[in-house]
Amino acid sequence: MLLAPFFAIRHHWYYLFRPEQYLNSLGWLLKEVPRLSLPIRDGDARALAERTAYFRSFNLSAVRSALELIKRTATARKSRGPQPGV
Repeated sequence: MLLAPFFAIRHHWYYLFRPEQYLNSLGWLLKEVPRLSLPIRDGDARALAERTAYFRSFNLSAVRSALELIKRTATARKSRGPQPGV
């Protein structure tokens, strides 16, 4: 749920809060979130995918930084208005 913006995790009633709220609250207590095994049923295919997926965790500071950049870019675009020829 802490990576919801990047994996299109949608809010469901049983989450209690919006997924992004966890990033900005509990996410400050965690530096990284370990990546769990990939959801691939075939054992051989999962083993192959695990060998090629070299990230073992997700850095939450990087996630917050990316979200801040997205927000600032959107704000800057709105303040400039429509750009001719774009």
